[in-house]
Amino acid sequence: MDAGLITAIVGGLSALGYAAKYIIDRIDRKREKREAAVEELLRTQATKAEALAAAVERRYARLHATATKWREQLITNHIDPIPADWPEDDA
Repeated sequence: MDAGLITAIVGGLSALGYAAKYIIDRIDRKREKREAAVEELLRTQATKAEALAAAVERRYARLHATATKWREQLITNHIDPIPADWPEDDA
């Protein structure tokens, strides 16, 4: 093998190596962008879920307070808050 052929082979392999590196870097950048987008989406969904959970908790607290006041009114007026003939669920 002469020096020109070896130089051509080394140059070709170097070009292939740089092309592979470029493609791999490009794929990595795309993957990182997708991962960042997914992380942002998950953060947004988690924030919405936390807000919904807080709203449900507030609603439960209001309903519980209302039910407690209603029960106390029944007891104040000498009415048994637990009826003897409670209807059964159809479910």
